[in-house]
Amino acid sequence: MGGQCPHTDIAICHQGGSLTPLLILCSKESFAGSQGIDGILENLCHIIGGVKDVININKYMFTKECFINFYKDSPDPLAIEKCYDAVYKSLLDMNILTDLTLIGALATIRTEVGRNFKPIEEYADGSAYEGKKDLGNCLPGFGKLFKGRGYIQLTGFANYYNYGKSLGIDLVCHPELALTIENSAKILALYFRNRGCNTACDSKNWTQVRKLVNGGTNGLDVFLRVVNDYSNKL
Repeated sequence: MGGQCPHTDIAICHQGGSLTPLLILCSKESFAGSQGIDGILENLCHIIGGVKDVININKYMFTKECFINFYKDSPDPLAIEKCYDAVYKSLLDMNILTDLTLIGALATIRTEVGRNFKPIEEYADGSAYEGKKDLGNCLPGFGKLFKGRGYIQLTGFANYYNYGKSLGIDLVCHPELALTIENSAKILALYFRNRGCNTACDSKNWTQVRKLVNGGTNGLDVFLRVVNDYSNKL
């Protein structure tokens, strides 16, 4: 839809269902002011309204190509690509997309579900959560019905209700929807924003990121190794 000009940064915005993108060309010198490219693009989104995809070609360095190169031997390469795309879009929609937060999110998924990057359902039957009021499991059967699912193991009626309401997904009547790649990525992105994981990622406080997700340091060694591998591509 357009090429890279040596004198410009390019932002491509799709408005609504329009098939024609709005192409914005701005000289690099114009970003020398206090607003900067981030401010310009943010204001552009507000002006156009409803814009979901704003792409600054030069902005993000941890690309999908970088990511999938780590998993060329994957038996399901399509799942790898779908995971990256879903996480990228979800972080973007939450306004927390940076290279470091993207790396932290993908490394979290790698640590939680392994190299196939598919959401999983908790192996246990969930009976251990029966009657757990802190999880909102106030009725018999809620522990099993709302057991851990997804990239970060969404657990308990209260979490299914609150995350479903925030994201516009009926996770109460259909808890299995937490197992799709797209929905799992949305849940993870909202969790990252709500818990300040993105701030910890951008500060490179990786141990804190793991603690915020896991509640402890289980899997920290794997997480740090994966973060290091990804970060070396920046």
